[in-house]
Amino acid sequence: DRLAARPSSQNAEASRNLVAPAYDDVCSRLLALDGVGGEAALRSAGHRAEMVVARLGAGRAYAAAGDWIAAEERAACAVEAAKIKAQEGQESDLLHESLADALLLRARARFHKRDCTGARQDALA
Repeated sequence: DRLAARPSSQNAEASRNLVAPAYDDVCSRLLALDGVGGEAALRSAGHRAEMVVARLGAGRAYAAAGDWIAAEERAACAVEAAKIKAQEGQESDLLHESLADALLLRARARFHKRDCTGARQDALA
């Protein structure tokens, strides 16, 4: 793995400049495929599940780079996408697990931003 062979400062730079934007691009493409402007309007359950995974990936990449503002933003988008119930009335175990991951990432980002109240709310959700 090329990232593992780099010093940590280079890994952080790669996460911020390469990995996170690639995940953001996936998110933009998913929104375009569904013909909507945001996670709240996603109609396809499959696109919603993929959006959660992509937003989490971007959030984790930004967190690895130490960009906690961007990490919190991506985690919040993942939370929004994971909370939306499928139109068919089905809820996926994947979405429940991903929602927990997104809430924990957002809690971690908020903690690093010194928002202890918000971090605690997300951790207890």
